[in-house]
Amino acid sequence: MSTLKEGIYMKTLVRIIGICLFVFMMSACATKGKISSDLDIMEAYTSDYYTEEDILTAIETAEEYFVKYYDGCTLTAIGYAGDQKSDEYKDLLKKEDADEVIVLTSTFDVENPGEESTFKTAGTYDQYLWILVRNEGRGWRQVDAGY
Repeated sequence: MSTLKEGIYMKTLVRIIGICLFVFMMSACATKGKISSDLDIMEAYTSDYYTEEDILTAIETAEEYFVKYYDGCTLTAIGYAGDQKSDEYKDLLKKEDADEVIVLTSTFDVENPGEESTFKTAGTYDQYLWILVRNEGRGWRQVDAGY
């Protein structure tokens, strides 16, 4: 009887280990966007609107979005695009029900665009914009990106 229990236990254990191994392998195979180990945080324009902390938290939000959605890409530089550029996107405030808009500019490399990727060819994308909004007392949220 104990041999039967040991056999069932071993089969169950092998199945659990197999499932864990499968999940680990699948997550390891999933490509995600990457942040370069020597990411260049471009020197910010002086801003009448935003503090350095405001800009850095917006950059962190854009980086999180990049890692999640930009498969096969590596972010190499990012920074504040300036007050004038942010003014160009103030029309989004009403649409997004937000108090502030900030625009970042970036450079990233596309190494291996997948079938689902918007980027069909490998190469470097410069001056790619990130548009984020926030309400007073809340964090930034990504609302648009591109040229």
